[in-house]
Amino acid sequence: MLTTVSGTDLVRACQILFSPDASCSLSFVKSLDPLTLKTAFRKKALETHPDRSRALGKHEADQSRRFLEVKMAYEVLLPLAEKSVAVTEKKRATKRHPNQDRERETRFRDARSRMSSYYRGVVPTQELKFGQFLYYSGIITWRQLIDAISFQRCIKPRYGQIAREWNIIDLHQVVLILQNKNQDERFGEYARKCGFITGFQHLAILGKQRQFHRLFGEYFVNEGILSQRQLDIAVKQAMFHNQSNQ
Repeated sequence: MLTTVSGTDLVRACQILFSPDASCSLSFVKSLDPLTLKTAFRKKALETHPDRSRALGKHEADQSRRFLEVKMAYEVLLPLAEKSVAVTEKKRATKRHPNQDRERETRFRDARSRMSSYYRGVVPTQELKFGQFLYYSGIITWRQLIDAISFQRCIKPRYGQIAREWNIIDLHQVVLILQNKNQDERFGEYARKCGFITGFQHLAILGKQRQFHRLFGEYFVNEGILSQRQLDIAVKQAMFHNQSNQ
């Protein structure tokens, strides 16, 4: 791929993804990393996606042409960026001392050990979610807390899954939303904000998700980590803790 792409084509692809006025010299193109490239692609893909042509007041055919250009530019530049990172990592690996590998393995084992241990410090003097209270009270381990959170998320259908089953959005739009939303931004909030779904559809999907909601503490009883009586006591203790730290 790289051998068939001229320097002019690479610079042109860079200008499409960043801007025609950008300083897209060949040296700049060769210094691109996949993360920078992906961020630029997400931004341009959102600006040029045909599904947003009506909202942006543009012709769908023009949007489709621009979107295709953006996608092709990304595919042209990505192998070069990945090769650049691979070369850099290879150079770092050759310089790394053998002791660094042993130190990394030791840190990994220590981290796993801490995850399986009970917290022994003071409970933070602030409002805590129930799972956090259980951990900081030394009732469960960090590993058990993570497992409980994973279990609760697994039994609840994902927002995008419901939206697809109801034919509100398609798979391509799901991918587009996941690529462009902020890391701490909820899928549904971003989809509603950008016009992929209506406010009514958003509320309906949230209602469907609530039908599968399970109380967080159920996991610990079902797994035999806590008895129902121990769970009830912990719930009261957590409520008292949060009331005292409001």
